[in-house]
Amino acid sequence: MKLLFTSLMMLSSLAAFATGFKTMTADELNAGVNKKENIQVYDANTDAVRKKFGVISGATKIKNSSGYEASVLPANKNTKVVFYCYNEMCTASHNAAKRAMELGYANAYVMKDGITGWADKKYPIER
Repeated sequence: MKLLFTSLMMLSSLAAFATGFKTMTADELNAGVNKKENIQVYDANTDAVRKKFGVISGATKIKNSSGYEASVLPANKNTKVVFYCYNEMCTASHNAAKRAMELGYANAYVMKDGITGWADKKYPIER
């Protein structure tokens, strides 16, 4: 079982490499937010997940991970845009980051821990 999980995680990392977006952890995102880096955070979860776990404080909710409006993204395409979804196995954030890359954003990231990993760290959440 552990080998299967490790294999799935490696495939996830390869998929991120192939699409061009980068990944970060909850700790890295929290550190960047605390340092007041130029970061825009986007929640790619469903309303049901948001209701259960909340949203990272300051994050913008997107309705459709692969078809959201470009207008929700910052005008400056060099801004670090970070997408997250439920957990490490969820791929909605990957779809959202890929769309940002297609729209010309050079610094698209996936916060791979998801809202569950963020919540486990007791980082700020809006309900």
